[in-house]
Amino acid sequence: MTADEQRTIGRLEAEIESLQKQMAKQEAQNVQIMTDLREIRETLASAKGGWRTLIAVAGLSSVVGGALVKLAPILGNLPK
Repeated sequence: MTADEQRTIGRLEAEIESLQKQMAKQEAQNVQIMTDLREIRETLASAKGGWRTLIAVAGLSSVVGGALVKLAPILGNLPK
């Protein structure tokens, strides 16, 4: 093997090592991204339940308020 071939092989080995390090860093970033997405999904799932509860409370309040407004004139005309 000539010196030129040995230099080329050495350069290629260095490039392979560099690529392997870059891939390892990228894999670590991908794991972090997946973890973040999982946390976001869990937060949205819990928020969905909160919104449902809020809508149920608002609906019930509307029904009670509407009933009170409807009955207020009737209750105001009752004998004392």
